[in-house]
Amino acid sequence: MGLALNEESKNEKAIEFYHIMSTFHFVPSTPTLFHSGLKKASLSSCFLATVEDDLQHIFKAVGSLIESVDVESTGVISFLKGAEATTSMINRSGRRRGATVVYLEAWHLEIEDFLDLRKNVGDERRRTHDLNLALWIPDLFMKRFEEEYVLCEQLSQTGKIKLDACNIRSPQDHVGIVHCSNLCTEITLNTSPEEIAVCNLGSVNLSKHITDNKLDERLFKATILTAMRMLDNVIDINDYSILPKETKNSNLKHRPVGLGMMGFQDALFKLNLPYHSELALNFANEITEKYSYYAISGSCQLAKERGTYSSYKGSK
Repeated sequence: MGLALNEESKNEKAIEFYHIMSTFHFVPSTPTLFHSGLKKASLSSCFLATVEDDLQHIFKAVGSLIESVDVESTGVISFLKGAEATTSMINRSGRRRGATVVYLEAWHLEIEDFLDLRKNVGDERRRTHDLNLALWIPDLFMKRFEEEYVLCEQLSQTGKIKLDACNIRSPQDHVGIVHCSNLCTEITLNTSPEEIAVCNLGSVNLSKHITDNKLDERLFKATILTAMRMLDNVIDINDYSILPKETKNSNLKHRPVGLGMMGFQDALFKLNLPYHSELALNFANEITEKYSYYAISGSCQLAKERGTYSSYKGSK
């Protein structure tokens, strides 16, 4: 198995990794499943980048001065049309089409035009139907509209992300700022012009850990510990052909992993717990607490064996 290539006991670990995947106890991300057997193994799911003030990175409002050359920008929309065209040409290994999500803050001069980009009416030259859009909202924006806050909360939809909340809760706030999330909005990693954040993802299938009408805690712990090891291996085995300096440096420096959970509702069904019940809420609290504890334990075991990651000091 591709994810065991950097292990001392390759055969033993390959069998261990295969077992938790074949039983659906743990499922790596699609790129990891598709590419881990290839010579050039691109195993990561998403890449998060920030935008600089030059032709390669410019995303400014219409009429704003481009700082480095003192000329007017044509605005964010025209550049997003180019990004849409590029994305539509990307097809991962013939199995999965490319996808791009764009985050724009609420203060941007073109924010109203930005929010119209996926409408089915209007000028098609100012529409990007194949891009995913997200509104990146700072606390100051919400404070200035405090009277409408309750209504905004009730109308909240996926894509409206709270900028300051993400940064306040970031475990890596000592080394950088979270500027955006990824397509599925499950990852918030710090980025900079020198560092493109990389998502290394996989999910534990909770429903496969319910035995005799209760959580099989020994199996649950074992799966999470193995899954953490597999995701850490992704970082070392990964191919960094795309912008190698920015992606490889970031991934090796911070070693981020995203260990998710799936099968929650199936687990509730096996336990005969109604989804909207207080018992289901208590179960969720119990499960996530144990989930976090075992994941952190797995990370600590890897640190003892392999050493801490470069930017560990100062993290929380």
